[in-house]
Amino acid sequence: MSGNYGYENQNLIKGLKINHEKPQVLTYINERGLTNFNLERDKYLKNKLIPYFNIQEINEDYIICTDAWEEIRGLPSLFSVWFSLLIVIFVVFIFFILLNMIIKGNIELPFWIIFLGFIGGIYLFKRIFQISFGRELFGYTHYPLIFNRKKQELHYFEPYQKKWISAPWSDYHFSININENHEYAVNASLIDQNEIIQQVVVFPFRFRSLSLVEGHWEFFRRYMAGEDLEKLKKNIHYYAPNVIDRKEIARETWFRLKLLRFSERDYLTDQVKLPSDFNLNLLIFGIPQFLIRRLCVRTSKTPQVPREWIN
Repeated sequence: MSGNYGYENQNLIKGLKINHEKPQVLTYINERGLTNFNLERDKYLKNKLIPYFNIQEINEDYIICTDAWEEIRGLPSLFSVWFSLLIVIFVVFIFFILLNMIIKGNIELPFWIIFLGFIGGIYLFKRIFQISFGRELFGYTHYPLIFNRKKQELHYFEPYQKKWISAPWSDYHFSININENHEYAVNASLIDQNEIIQQVVVFPFRFRSLSLVEGHWEFFRRYMAGEDLEKLKKNIHYYAPNVIDRKEIARETWFRLKLLRFSERDYLTDQVKLPSDFNLNLLIFGIPQFLIRRLCVRTSKTPQVPREWIN
């Protein structure tokens, strides 16, 4: 899986109009199309249930999940660190060129062209900080998704606005769409009176199999419909660290990275093969992501879940 915390889903889906005449097409107001599969809250599916590895806590009243993009957390900042380093080198180099030109009194057209490059480099560095570092470093440790079946509500901490989206389960329109990487994802959308999407909540699993993603939806649909909890829990083989009121520790970070990034997973047989020791892939990519993810965790705040939702 890939992506950046569902931001692309916000950009692709927010502002769309629900198309009931063609349920497999969710159309933009400006007539651009997006392949989509509408889901029904009361329709029973026989797909294999796929809860995925994001469930932190489950009981008779509620489920708390981490967001769908937990597995890449740290990667945007890791790439941004390298890119930012190149920009800093560029800006410093340009600064000394400008300084030399000022000393020599060479304030002509080339000076202003280079000066614009200098300003552009500073602006680009600022945007990288806002877009990447601002969401991971000095942001929030995760973005919880809460299914409260006792009150029949769905709550989500939205990364863009840094606030909770909260509404009755019955107010959401559910669908599966395909992103630019040909991955399916379940979306819960809040729509206005004109059936135009205003908010989008993304479920914690994306995959290139429609059947498996339908099974992911079916797990949560059955839970909210009141299916026996013990039957549902038999499908959960790995839990996410329960970090409702704390930050994940280093041992948990390392295990999650191995599970989510470097394991071989067969969702039909529920088999997961974890690397038993360091290998080249884990050494080259795992350790840098582990270090930057630890930095993200240490510099970020824990989202505060309103107690009335989990009591």
